[in-house]
Amino acid sequence: MYCPNCGKGIPDDSQFCPYCGAKIEVFTKEKKNNNKRLLLILIVGAIIILGIFALTKFLPLTTRLLSLSSSWFNKSSSIIWPMFNYNTQHTGQCPYDTSKNKGTLKWKFETDGQIRSSPAIASDGTIYIESWDSYFYAINPNGTLKWK
Repeated sequence: MYCPNCGKGIPDDSQFCPYCGAKIEVFTKEKKNNNKRLLLILIVGAIIILGIFALTKFLPLTTRLLSLSSSWFNKSSSIIWPMFNYNTQHTGQCPYDTSKNKGTLKWKFETDGQIRSSPAIASDGTIYIESWDSYFYAINPNGTLKWK
């Protein structure tokens, strides 16, 4: 066994270093278990702190979306496609005739992240989407950015 203070070799049953006088702590199985518990507590604490950080980073975006969506539903008569699958029953069917739409691609819009919402379409044709890049986009009917 070695003294943790001066580094000199000392007898295994020493409680004090005969060279520098430092108190020698003997690590028992119980102390090792305490170290494992401390490490576990530190890891769990770090995970909780990271979770709180992630929530605070994305909370402003969520708050903006909720305030926008609540104002949209108050004006639901002026919105063409107000929510996922069109209505509160999520039927995916709207009252507009789309039979003449052949499904050809008119334009694409690229964001810096994946799109994580279904689009909402306002009566003026503006398309609203949310992306994993933490932005909420308004896209003009011709596919150009209105604002983000």
